[in-house]
Amino acid sequence: MKDATRKTSKNTSNQKQTSTREARQARNAKRRQQILFRRRLMLLIAAVVVVVIVVVVAKNSLSSKADVSTIVLNEDGTVTCEEVVEFDKSEYDKAGLKTYVKKTVDDYNKANSTAITVEKVKVSGDEAYTKIVYPTVAEYADFTKYAMYTGSMNAALNDGYTFMDSFVSVKDGQKADSVETIDVTSNKECNVLIIKENINVKVPGKILYVSDKNTTIVDDSTVAIAQTDGNNDATQLTYIIYEVEK
Repeated sequence: MKDATRKTSKNTSNQKQTSTREARQARNAKRRQQILFRRRLMLLIAAVVVVVIVVVVAKNSLSSKADVSTIVLNEDGTVTCEEVVEFDKSEYDKAGLKTYVKKTVDDYNKANSTAITVEKVKVSGDEAYTKIVYPTVAEYADFTKYAMYTGSMNAALNDGYTFMDSFVSVKDGQKADSVETIDVTSNKECNVLIIKENINVKVPGKILYVSDKNTTIVDDSTVAIAQTDGNNDATQLTYIIYEVEK
């Protein structure tokens, strides 16, 4: 009788231990599932945040436009011109302006077997905005009738540009010291952009020197050219010397 009682007690104890162990295993398994769920949730949230950031950045990049008329010399040699001007309603309406710009470009392309591209024409209030891409600097100069040249310092000198101007060096996005022409032209491998137009100019590199007259440094790669007396009909050659950062 005592032996039977002992066996029953022992079996009950074993069952309790088994139940306790199974309960502990179940709690551990549930805890692991909760941890995995939290990790997956955090990864999902992180992925959503990344996607949102990418979409916002891409949208801003695509929708961004110049606030003032700007020429961008691209690394591939093409020229992007964003022009922001006062819209004269006495000459065109919105539809008329778009038609005029596209027809003018189309006619030029057909006559010269080239591919100038009108990317955008927009009128907002009293402001007209156009964005046009030119295959080369030469085609920009020919189409707009504004003198523009780009090449190496050595090529510019060989093409007859004298660089007889007052120059300043550019450091940290600001005008620095006055420099002589001989110093400006000493590095024959640096890049040059020469233009005769009142407009902002962005080059694909870091500006080293620039003509001092009628210029303001916007940032390391951008120069604003404007007549100090406000006469936009007057222009002069502006030299921008820069290096492409590798």
